[in-house]
Amino acid sequence: MLGAHEIIKIWEIAISKPFWEKAILMLAPIYPSEPLNSLASLSLGQRNVRLFRLREQLFGTVMNANSACPECHEGVEFQLDSQVICDPNKVHAEQQQFSLALDESVLSFRLVNSYDLRDIAAIIEVEGPQSAEYELIHHCITAFDVNGVRQPTQSLPDDAIPALAQALKDNDPHCEIICRLTCPECSHNWPEPFDIVKFLWHELEAKAQIILSEVQLLAKAFGWWEADILSLSDVRRKFYLDGLNE
Repeated sequence: MLGAHEIIKIWEIAISKPFWEKAILMLAPIYPSEPLNSLASLSLGQRNVRLFRLREQLFGTVMNANSACPECHEGVEFQLDSQVICDPNKVHAEQQQFSLALDESVLSFRLVNSYDLRDIAAIIEVEGPQSAEYELIHHCITAFDVNGVRQPTQSLPDDAIPALAQALKDNDPHCEIICRLTCPECSHNWPEPFDIVKFLWHELEAKAQIILSEVQLLAKAFGWWEADILSLSDVRRKFYLDGLNE
């Protein structure tokens, strides 16, 4: 369980980092025996499950989110439960390499990880998400054989990309969380991606700012050092704050 000091430290270190790195920095204190490069090498599904578990420790299993209808732009609120999303029956594979047979060819591939997201960040900004997705899929190809003869991965036909994209998802449960939403105003139904990294980061950031506001109040009132205030449990810190309002 992360304490106030750890939450502030994560927020301070990660605030200026891209989201792929924020995810790793949020996990690092929970898995101190695993180096950052190991956490970044986890598949996205494995990473997401760990983030959901961290979120459960900090804020519980229920998540209240919102979106907007793509048809009428009406605001839509929806609720998720991480214990439902992280289906225990969907087991993540331990192997590092996978294969996909397509007619006379065989594709060998690995799963998408955080380093891949880092590497395509510039492509998203310049060329857009569609080009970035194409590059991301190519990143994961480790070998391409036709009739048993090794071919350059660049020669992979474009019509193989959708099958490989599906194989990446099938072999990495929880890499992509999609919610089916219905607009209460116009009844339009659509798939809404849910990003646990951004959702948890915004919650953690808000929590950090609340804690720092509490530190400021208690430091002014009692002259305590920041480290001493952060070492207090949430219950004790709340007790002292309540006393200031009496």
